[in-house]
Amino acid sequence: MGYEIKFYSEDYLPKHVEIGESVYKYWKGGAQSSVFQLKKAYADIDPETKYYAFQGDRLVGFQTASILDMKESEPLTARLEFPFVEEGHEAAKDELFDFAVKTLKGKGVQLLRSRAGLDWGDTLKMAETRGYRHASTLTMAATVNTKDFDLAKLASHEDVLEFNYERDIDALGKAFVKAFNLDSVDEIEGLLNQMKTLRDDYFYVSHKIVKDGGEIVGRLLFYSRNEEKYALTGSVVVLGDNADEIEEKMLAAGIRDCLRDGIESFQLTFNAKRKDKLEKYEKLGLEFYDSVSYWERKI
Repeated sequence: MGYEIKFYSEDYLPKHVEIGESVYKYWKGGAQSSVFQLKKAYADIDPETKYYAFQGDRLVGFQTASILDMKESEPLTARLEFPFVEEGHEAAKDELFDFAVKTLKGKGVQLLRSRAGLDWGDTLKMAETRGYRHASTLTMAATVNTKDFDLAKLASHEDVLEFNYERDIDALGKAFVKAFNLDSVDEIEGLLNQMKTLRDDYFYVSHKIVKDGGEIVGRLLFYSRNEEKYALTGSVVVLGDNADEIEEKMLAAGIRDCLRDGIESFQLTFNAKRKDKLEKYEKLGLEFYDSVSYWERKI
C-alpha cells in the first residue's frame, strides 16, 4: 500500500492534531499541541522539515523534524520525531521515515537525534530497528501503588501551594530555565505550551509549587487522562540548597491529593540529570527505568 508524502501546509494542522491525540492517549506522558499552538510554532519553519502521509485525499500520518544550530566543529544535526499515524496505517511509518531521511540528507544533515522510550508507544522499537544507538537518557520513571507508599517517611507540607496558572505561569517558565538549563526560546515555549495543553485537555489531580521570595523553587504535577485511576507526573522542578526537602514536601502533598481523588497508582518521572537523587526513593521500594532517551543515527 503506497502513500504520497507531502511537505507542510497549515491546512493539515486540524488532522495533525487529531492524529496526535489518537496516539498520545496510549502513551505515558507527552501531549499534543493545539492547532493554535502549532500555527504559532510553525510560523517561520522550513516546510521541508514536516512530512505528511496521504492515502488518496486522506491524511493518515505525519513526522516532524527541526535542523539544529550546531557549532562548526559538530555535524549538522536534525531532531527527528518518530512518525505518528492513524490506526491501520502502520506501513506509512516506513515511508515517512525514509522520505524524511532522504530530504534531511539532501539539506546536509549528517546526524539524526530522536526521542524514544518504553513510555512512548513503539518508538523504542523504531529506534532499535532503524540503526540508532542510545545517546543519553532524558527521563527516568517508576510506577507506584498509592496505598503502598509510606507518607510517614516524607516531610510535612504546610508551605506547599496550589499552582495558579494566571498568577504563576511566568515564574514557572523562569524555573524551567534554571532547572533544565534551557537556552532556547523554542524549548521554553515548548514546555509552556505543553503545560497549557495538559491544563486544557487532561484532568489535573494535583499541581503543587513551593516559592521562595516570589520565585518558584519547586513544582510537581500529577495529571490523569480521562480521569482514570492512574496518574502521570509532569517534569519535576526542584531548586536551591534544600531541594530534597522541597521535593518530599510536594510529593507528600501530591500523593494525598491522589488518595483524595481515588488514584490507585501513579508514575513518578524525573529528569535523568537527577539520577543521583533517586536513591532515597529506591529505598522505599521504587524501581526506576529509562522512560525516554535521545537516540542518534548517522546518515
